[in-house]
Amino acid sequence: MGQTNYLQPRFRLGILGEYSGDEIIDSYVCDVDLTLTTAVVQGADEPLCAPVDGLATAADIIGLTVLNIDCDYYDETETIEAGASVSVARKGCFVCTVEGAVTKGAPVFVRTTAAGAEVLGALRGDADGGDAIALPGAQFGSSTTGAGLALVRLNLPQ
Repeated sequence: MGQTNYLQPRFRLGILGEYSGDEIIDSYVCDVDLTLTTAVVQGADEPLCAPVDGLATAADIIGLTVLNIDCDYYDETETIEAGASVSVARKGCFVCTVEGAVTKGAPVFVRTTAAGAEVLGALRGDADGGDAIALPGAQFGSSTTGAGLALVRLNLPQ
């Protein structure tokens, strides 16, 4: 009897890391250029979303930008341009970019103050001296030893 080989899905930025069937993903329109797996807040009008900024609180965050489950036409390095439709996840497990080392089971923090190459709304494993806030209902589903891709489990308050 021969061995059966199973293909593993590619660990790709913005995709579902695990499918449970109870994901909550809403459609928004980018108020400004965004990148995948950036924490966003409600924009100036209802269907708009914008990146987190220094004035945002954890309660202001509406979710993370992710790939649409039915369509993964964005390249991981592409910018989602202002005016484009984007999926924003509130619940589920997604592959996300992190700024540095993170630990499985630890809380997720979101950058609210950025300098240099830092990105507003980026995910990280600590408060970075007050430049990031904890994201309630979010924890890391995998660990990293530095910047890269990690699973993030979301269950944001409604």
